[in-house]
Amino acid sequence: MLASFRRAVLGGTLGANPIGTHLSQGSLCSWHHGRRWFGRETGVVVKWDGERGFGKVKRDDGTEFFVHSSYLQQTPMSEGQAVTFEVRWNDKHKQHHAIDVGLRQSPASTPAVQLPDFGSVGNLPQPELLQVEPMSLPPDASDRQHLEMLVSQTEQLRKQGHQSQQLLVQNQQLLVQGLFALIQQQSIQNANLERALRALTDRMGAREPAQAGGSKQQAELQDTLPGAQPRVDTQVAQDGPDEEAKADAVDDEMPPVKEATEVPETQPLPEVVEPVEAQASEKAEEAVGKQEPEAAASGGDVAERPEDDAPKESEPAKPPSNEAEAPKSTSISPPPFYIAGSFNDWSADSELMDGGSAVVTIRSSAPMGSRKGMQKEEFQILEDGSWDQRLFPAGGSSEAVVVLKPGRFSQAERSSAENPGHGRNWAVEGKPGASFRILYQPSNGRVACEHA
Repeated sequence: MLASFRRAVLGGTLGANPIGTHLSQGSLCSWHHGRRWFGRETGVVVKWDGERGFGKVKRDDGTEFFVHSSYLQQTPMSEGQAVTFEVRWNDKHKQHHAIDVGLRQSPASTPAVQLPDFGSVGNLPQPELLQVEPMSLPPDASDRQHLEMLVSQTEQLRKQGHQSQQLLVQNQQLLVQGLFALIQQQSIQNANLERALRALTDRMGAREPAQAGGSKQQAELQDTLPGAQPRVDTQVAQDGPDEEAKADAVDDEMPPVKEATEVPETQPLPEVVEPVEAQASEKAEEAVGKQEPEAAASGGDVAERPEDDAPKESEPAKPPSNEAEAPKSTSISPPPFYIAGSFNDWSADSELMDGGSAVVTIRSSAPMGSRKGMQKEEFQILEDGSWDQRLFPAGGSSEAVVVLKPGRFSQAERSSAENPGHGRNWAVEGKPGASFRILYQPSNGRVACEHA
């Protein structure tokens, strides 16, 4: 065995350094050069239609891109705002669209992420790699010399392995720092998105409390308006001349009226209450003065006669009045519905659905349909001509076009904060000049079509 070891040493096989064949330090930290970053474009909003929910943004080089409200990070948008976005090809419309559109933030508003200096790897103290040189012994070397050479060579290999292990640990630390920086940057982007969503939710949720508070204040103002005071006046004028007891009842009823008028502190109602009380007291005194001569002539029987003994048969029976029923018949009338589509440039109130129906004619310039030689007209139905009360095909919240066929119907869904219905349209297909009658039934929410 010793002879074979001597031959290996003399042949230089121990001179080869298997651990020395490692990657260079520059190649270990060059991984970040191959990462793919999705570049964001910067531009300005040049056109925005809040009712229809779409507009255009212009990139810094002058190119304009279509943007839909579903592509926005936050709403509403306005013309002239500086935004950032990504450009993506839309196979449906055969054009580039701007997606993930958000406001351009100043450098001071976004905290800078301190990425590790990957180029500073060369500045770290690097141990010099030991080079194991082949050792040669004379042919007449003793066994002790061979053993000493073996021990020396083994020690050199151990040192070389330790240094390589230290270099590997340093490279792993750099990799961990890079991953931590990426995670921190992603957390900042998630926080910005969460703030934008929270602001949008708060803005949409503040509308309903404001409307409820406005209706409550209006009801309180109507209850405290001075227009309710003449009712007490007319009652005193009608009942005052009859009997003294009714005049006393009127006097008893006056304090609650005064309390009701003193509730609101913002309106100067005490000036109105004093004339009402004065008029009521004057009319009550006149009623008492008229009853005194009559009581003297009849021996005072008039004042002692109870109210139940008054003749009631002489009063003519009043026919039932239908005045209260008239507003009910008008309040249940269905609201008007309008049809807005590509054929009328998506005008909200130009096409009224008379009796729940409207006629749509295929234009020669209409978009191509799903079959060859066919063209289509897309539309939505608006209640009261408002985009906030739009009706669209039910079944989801993503953009879709539901083609109506004669003899079949589609279920309608009303827009809401969770599903505004942008991009979900009905459509009719046919050759240019073909007409279809669109039918909508508010009772069951069904939309159908038939040949006109």
